[in-house]
Parts: sequence; structure tokens; C-alpha cells
Amino acid sequence: MLDNPIAPEAHPCARLGALLEPVAAPDLSGEPRPVAVDPAVLAVAGRYHLVPALASALARRGVRPDEPELAAYLDAMHALNARRNARLMAEAGDIAAALVAAGVRPLFLKGTALLLLGLHADPASRFLGDIDILVPPDQIEAAAGAIAALGFACVSSAPAHVHDRVKLAHPDRPAAVELHHPAVPGHLAGPLGADAMRAAARPVAALPGASVPSATDLVLHNVLHGMLHDWNFAMAELPLRDALDLALVGRAGGVDWNAVAARIERAPQGAAALAFALAATREALPWCDLPELPVSGASARALRAWRDRRGAPTGRVRRRLANVAEHSGRAWRGLNRALHGAGVLA
Repeated sequence: MLDNPIAPEAHPCARLGALLEPVAAPDLSGEPRPVAVDPAVLAVAGRYHLVPALASALARRGVRPDEPELAAYLDAMHALNARRNARLMAEAGDIAAALVAAGVRPLFLKGTALLLLGLHADPASRFLGDIDILVPPDQIEAAAGAIAALGFACVSSAPAHVHDRVKLAHPDRPAAVELHHPAVPGHLAGPLGADAMRAAARPVAALPGASVPSATDLVLHNVLHGMLHDWNFAMAELPLRDALDLALVGRAGGVDWNAVAARIERAPQGAAALAFALAATREALPWCDLPELPVSGASARALRAWRDRRGAPTGRVRRRLANVAEHSGRAWRGLNRALHGAGVLA
């Protein structure tokens, strides 16, 4: 059985979380030690896009699954993600150069920002979807044009009041590009104003002219986007990939937690979502060093529900409630678009 500080009878989420703790790589000159990998731990890793992270965690501990098929699967997933992330970082570099040449200073968000910061000891451990970039609203068109000149084509666009304005894709590039302003939808943007984000942003040495959010803004964006925009707080869900990002940002230091707690109150249910995210992350990743906030009311109810079924698919009732909330949000956004189009709202 794989050595793990969490008891083998503990929940698979906790066992996976313990394995994901950053550790110094051992002397890998010898053969890795064969170990049994619990299928339940692998299932949780798969559900949360953490299979490459699990493969990396095992390798850094000098062990290897004792089942040849599983070992080959983890090797392949890690190698494929390493290749994809290398291409994705090259793509980000090309895009940054094109934007800066067009007079646009890009601010990279989410997983791309974490890779640019080097918060994951093994870049291949983080699976990324799109490349998300925050740009000023008056430069959206110029930014889209500069990226299109690289061979990208616009696959969707949204009205000016929607935060993910333009999405572009390239047939030979690994990731689509999303241009944002603001970083989260308007009803959640109070704690995370785009101008303030750019003012506090940190430059990326490898990409002159590009930047990433401050540590404080990374935490706020993680919670606002994952817990509230993606409805995970409403579903009492903790996406472990988001939780791992939050833990690594907190571990790296530089977060003004007092500012996080004060600013997030400007978003509906922001304080409750933050309390839930921090408490659940501390349980799922017992090695993390995140602050404790009072857990009561909605955050306590979400935490109890998450504890009851962590790692299992969200129940039908919660999914339906979240779907109602999402459809209500879509209806509201549709009404907003109609009112803007009719000139009723400026």
C-alpha cells in the first residue's frame, strides 16, 4: 500500500489530497518502488482533472503503480499533458508578443497565470482548458485582431456587458483563447475590479509586457469564479483542481487575507462562499496553510452537504437547483442584452 499520512480508511478525497502535497523529489537514480493505487483515489483524480497531478505526485515519491496497465496509463497522461502544456506556454508567448506589438498589455488569468508563476513544481501536473486573458474594454477589438493575425478565428462573441467577450480558436494550437473584461460577471465584479487588477498585477519576466494577477487577486478570482460563477457553492461542490490552485497560491505567500475577506463581501454570498472554500480545502488538502474563517449559515450547510458526499457526483436535487439558478442567470443576462439593445440601459 502506498505510504500516506492519511489513514487508509479515510475518504479517497483526503487520501488524494495528501498525495498532492508538494514534496522534494527523491533520488530517482534507482528503480521506482511498486505500490498499490486505490481505484477510488484514481477515480477522484479523474473526476477533477488531476490524473497528471497524481502521476507526478507518485513519481516525486519514487513510487510506481504495481499494475502495468495503470502505470502505462499514468505515464501516458503525464507525458501527453507535459507536451500539451509546453505547446500551450509557447502559444501564450506568441499571443503575448502579438498583443504587446498591438499596444495591448495582456493580463493572463487562471491556470495559465499559475503556470507562468511556476506555482506547480511540475508544470505537467496542471491540466488547462482555455487561455484566459483580461484586456481593457476599449482594446477588445484590437486584441482580437492581433490574435486573429496569428491564424485564430473568432468562434463566439458576446455583448459589451458580458465578461467573456470573445473566444478564438486555431486549428493547430492546443487551446482556445478567451478575452475577458471584467474577470468575472458584472454582478460578481465588485470585489475584483478590472482596473484595480491591472494596477496590482505582477509582470511576467518570460513574457515582456504581459502580467498575471497579484496573489490576493488570484485568491479572489479563484473563489468568485469557481464557487459563484460556476455555481459550485450552490451545489456544495469543491472542485479539487481549484482547491489545489488555492492551496498553492496561499502556500506561495503574498496574499492579503484581510483584504480578501473584506472585498469579497461586495459579491452576493461572497463571504459564505469564501468560508466554505477555505474550510473544505483545508479538509481535502490537509497540508495546506489557509486561514480559518467563521463557518455558519449557508457556508455551514454547504460544508455539511459536501462532507456527506465528497467526491461523488452532485445529487439530482442540487443539480436541478443549480440549473434553475443558472437558467435564471441566463434569463437575466438575456434581459440585460435586450434592454441594452433597445437603449433602455446604457
